Amino acid sequence: MQADIDILIAQSDSWDGYVREEAVRALGRLGDGRAFPPLLIRVNDWVPEVRAAARLALENYLIPEHAAAWVGCLPVVYHLKHCGRYDHGAFIARVEALLAQPACWQMLLEGLDSADVRVSRHAFHLVERYDLKPRSQLLDYALQTHDVVIKRYAEQYVRNAPEIDRALFERLLTSWHRPLRRMALQRFVEVFPDEAGSAIEKNLVDQSGIMREAAQRLHRARGGQPAAFYVGLLGRNLEDAPLLRNTLLGLSVVGADLHLPAVEPYLDAESPAVRTAAFTALVRLDGKNRRANILAGLERSMGDGCADALRWARRYKTRLGYEELAHLLDFSGNDMGARVDSDRLVQLARLGNKWDQLYFLVAPLKDLPASRISLLCEIQRWLNYFNRSQVPVTTEQQERLREPIVAARRVVDDGLVNTIAWHVFGAEEGGEEGMPNHTDGMDTYPTGHTSRSWMTRICAGIRRLMP
Repeated sequence: MQADIDILIAQSDSWDGYVREEAVRALGRLGDGRAFPPLLIRVNDWVPEVRAAARLALENYLIPEHAAAWVGCLPVVYHLKHCGRYDHGAFIARVEALLAQPACWQMLLEGLDSADVRVSRHAFHLVERYDLKPRSQLLDYALQTHDVVIKRYAEQYVRNAPEIDRALFERLLTSWHRPLRRMALQRFVEVFPDEAGSAIEKNLVDQSGIMREAAQRLHRARGGQPAAFYVGLLGRNLEDAPLLRNTLLGLSVVGADLHLPAVEPYLDAESPAVRTAAFTALVRLDGKNRRANILAGLERSMGDGCADALRWARRYKTRLGYEELAHLLDFSGNDMGARVDSDRLVQLARLGNKWDQLYFLVAPLKDLPASRISLLCEIQRWLNYFNRSQVPVTTEQQERLREPIVAARRVVDDGLVNTIAWHVFGAEEGGEEGMPNHTDGMDTYPTGHTSRSWMTRICAGIRRLMP
């Protein structure tokens, strides 16, 4: 019997429509629950006769004895709603009518505990539709589950419920699901207006940005000024680092440049989280001096490893010159880049002009043997992506790159260095080895990279023709 059903399941997936049709009919006669998945798949078969045979075969399974199997296949059943080969609405209605029978309710309730989250979602919606559990128990289930789709039920309940008791509000306002907490806060302000002030102030310094912004809107709607509230908190010389962090981040959203004096004392706080929040507020509020503040933040970050300044530099597309990058990376003497880890060096180099970026990647190769692989990977990335722009190399940049390229020839592959030299100096100094090889209309470099710069090829051709 086991071999027979395995053979029929395999035949139901045959390329031959006649074989699939006969296999589907045979599976329908067996009455075995293992036939559910292949039969449900054939319900949407591209051959009309196979579809009809599958629907007829499943009629034999529409009985309460197979309710557990139908609950387990609910995701496949409801997937048929989105299949366009045939209108499966009548078939889905038949399945729902089966599960609506009292003999099948226990199977639906057990489906709430299914390991498959898709099964538990569909079972939850059917349990709600058929009122198999009180609303309070459904809400308890929605609060306890980690499925955000079922959490939406609790959110809708909070939005539409005419009355909510205080005990439920206490549970809702401590939920990990932030959209649910936000909706609960809005309803709490409506239901308990006398106690709304304290609840709003508590959420003004919540760890979640979603809750802080919701509390700020409610605070303004009641005639308050969130920025003044935050400044007042900062004036109390708070020692709680999480509270300071949340206060600074809240002020960074609703504050203005006149609030900068309240922020600046925390730029040198002991807590890294407080320093990061203060720097975020400084960059957001002081738009006139944003570039200078980002540079100062980058310089401070070299000591404690804070990456927030780099994030803001990328967000506001801050471009740094050679002198600024050299100062940040301490490129002086014979230990170029030795005080900076390779990851930070790469991130900072990307903030410069593409030729300055290349310099800060090539120059440390001889002094940072431990980081050589990561630097070479970034150079290859430069060849593929950052070298697309048509920014011409200046004479000053060529002279600056000459010595690092010569030194790099001693420690890395000549082919890669020749390719770099060809890009910087052209065919005269880069050598024939670094020039593109014309193969099938594409320019392939010795390192395996492909040139995407047609202007580079034109300029190289002109240089070769010049006397």
